[in-house]
Amino acid sequence: MGNNNINGIENIKDGFIVAGLSKMVSKAKNSIEFMQGLSKNTSLVVIDEAHQAVAPTYSAVLDLLAPHHKIHLLGLTATPGRTWLDITEDEKLSNFFFKQKYSLSIDGFDSPVDYLVKQNYLAESKFEPLYYKFGADLTEAEHRKIQNNIDIPKYILDRIAEDAQKKHTHCSKNYRIIKRG
Repeated sequence: MGNNNINGIENIKDGFIVAGLSKMVSKAKNSIEFMQGLSKNTSLVVIDEAHQAVAPTYSAVLDLLAPHHKIHLLGLTATPGRTWLDITEDEKLSNFFFKQKYSLSIDGFDSPVDYLVKQNYLAESKFEPLYYKFGADLTEAEHRKIQNNIDIPKYILDRIAEDAQKKHTHCSKNYRIIKRG
């Protein structure tokens, strides 16, 4: 069983640390100095679900952990080009990892995902874009708070969560998918 407590982590001098980005965000909010100290003893940062690395909250922490090229940054993701509707998001991800991408090439398969589906490691997926008009109108100040803060204020989250059109769109889409089997 894992331990949710990362107190004392600053005393580690060798070995490796496994920590979720959300845990590191929490630690960074309490002590930027801690993160800077940790980066002095860091030579490699591995990020699972690397497509999340460009989110402002996470990229700020990763910038603290890997502030220069002496620290290697390795991102793992099965979906590196996942934003078909906004290529600039894919470009941000590519730039974040210094435009270095390594892929598996498996004879007889167009992509590693096709191979993993065929071997029953991954389920076959069908992707459909989900469109809706956002109903919770936010002010410019609220937009800035979302962009510039690690945490989104609770009152903004509450307004977004109560957006009935969003809920209805998601529920309707999920219902149709389930009904199709």
